[in-house]
Amino acid sequence: MAGRCGCSEPRTPQVLEADLDAKSEENWLWLSRQVTTVLAEPDFTPKAHIAADLLAALRRGGFASLHGGGLSQNAISESILDRFSEPVLSQLGVGHWRNSRDHWAGRALSRSVIDGRRIPSLLRMLLLARLVTDDIRSLWSPVAPNPAPQKDCLPLGYRTNFNLKRKRIEKEAIESALDAAKGRLTVAAERLGVSFCTLAADLRHHHIHMPLSTVTSKRLGAKRIAAIRDALRHGIPKSKVQRQYDVSAWSILLIELDRPELCDTHREASAVRQGEKHRDALLSFLRNRPGKTRNEFAKRHAGSYFWLRKHDRAWLQSHLPAPRWGHRKGKQKAVKDRHPLDQAASMAVGQIARRELARPDRPMRLTRTRLLSAVGALAALSGRGRDRYPSTIAEVGRVAETKEQFMRRTIRWALTELARRSKAISMNQLCRVAHLKPRQLIENRSCVVEYATDLDLSFDARSPLAP
Repeated sequence: MAGRCGCSEPRTPQVLEADLDAKSEENWLWLSRQVTTVLAEPDFTPKAHIAADLLAALRRGGFASLHGGGLSQNAISESILDRFSEPVLSQLGVGHWRNSRDHWAGRALSRSVIDGRRIPSLLRMLLLARLVTDDIRSLWSPVAPNPAPQKDCLPLGYRTNFNLKRKRIEKEAIESALDAAKGRLTVAAERLGVSFCTLAADLRHHHIHMPLSTVTSKRLGAKRIAAIRDALRHGIPKSKVQRQYDVSAWSILLIELDRPELCDTHREASAVRQGEKHRDALLSFLRNRPGKTRNEFAKRHAGSYFWLRKHDRAWLQSHLPAPRWGHRKGKQKAVKDRHPLDQAASMAVGQIARRELARPDRPMRLTRTRLLSAVGALAALSGRGRDRYPSTIAEVGRVAETKEQFMRRTIRWALTELARRSKAISMNQLCRVAHLKPRQLIENRSCVVEYATDLDLSFDARSPLAP
């Protein structure tokens, strides 16, 4: 790579052309430097963790597959071709790798390579590493730990929601995907395998700056954008901002991405505005109704009462009227005798269960909630109610059905219906009558065969349920 053969007639053809373009020359120099780095490493051996680190880096860089935990071959092939160009790949003898159907990236970082059972190809590793790093040494260099998150001082309920059903995309992966996509949001979202709305939400979460496009700025106008920013800084609800300035939630999100600090500012200002509104409600109530109790305030201003109790309990307790003790006139009502109520509810639960098991219509599952609700004893589900309804709880535990028991009862009812209609058992017929999925019937195939034998039913010859 550094010189030229001195033979007058070399046996091998020349690989590199003398007049390389700037991009090809840069790629050849990069490859030569990485090879020099690997050869200069005194204790370098192909270790398994290097392949695992490279696979993790590619996933973070936006090359993860949409299905499973592998890599997206289409994204890798396009990026390899864009990074190295076709002449360089042909000179390296790997021109066929640009074909996405070859799946060479998956084989280069297969499970056997990661487990150390097979030595990886250095050339393939270097080509893949070029997509996520500028120095091969970063793959075996220790990674600095993430700094500890700062404590959030906002009231509970106004903090960032970390309990999402999905996992947030890492900041490094988003930045790498945006760099590879040259700042185009939709292309970066396609690389990461998410929708552009999801990517935009994570951009706002990580405070990543995304400037407003020329089209969006022209569509909204400079005056309206400035007014929306000012409204968000003052904590005005976003729904009200949408109605007032006739903009969509997506436009507001784009404005927030243009100013990453605007999201936190709006959240803090919104908490302040809400607190002032609810405190004013309590002060106004005390000023206009000086003789009313704290329960009256909780009834008239339930929203303010619960917000203050949740976010500013100390201030609420210091301003609420003092509780009144012993203000009831007359004798206190006698405590109810719970034993007759418990016995009556227990008998009613048994009657409901017998009536359900005897009805010829489509069965309904006997759940604890259904039985207790029917006899007016839902309080038995709470801690104090368990002591009041011991017999009812015992009876409900005896007659309530599990999912398996209800499944068997439903199958028997459906087979009885088919016997009444004089029809053979097929998967399609049984699914329709029982309102069950084929998977559920196959899992309970032994139950179907048992009940069909009892009812003397025949199976369709093509049915997978046939014995």
